[in-house]
Amino acid sequence: QLVLTHHQQRGIEFPGGKREVGGSSIEALTRELYEETGAIAEHIYYIAQYEVQGEQDCFKKDVYVVIVNAIDRNVHYHETMGPILTHSIEAIDEADKSYLLKDPAILQCVERMSVLGFYQE
Repeated sequence: QLVLTHHQQRGIEFPGGKREVGGSSIEALTRELYEETGAIAEHIYYIAQYEVQGEQDCFKKDVYVVIVNAIDRNVHYHETMGPILTHSIEAIDEADKSYLLKDPAILQCVERMSVLGFYQE
């Protein structure tokens, strides 16, 4: 199953966020995953990095597949309405998907998850 989140403004998307100053990508991953879904990471696999070119700056996003060992449903979710569990991204109504879940870079990461055996549509 995939653990996604329902962002209050954007819709359904993969959990994610930014590193804090001096923090690592893994620290950001575990923090954002828990804040947005209540999920607790058990195993973490680095699968990709992509670059986002903004109008003012450019930044890189690290992409991981996380095996979750539990979901704490008693969390106050940060900026989201909590976890969305699904077996397939295609099962999510297009109107409910965040623009991020339609982004070519994200879809390429989903394809990489499939190639590596982490996800089957």
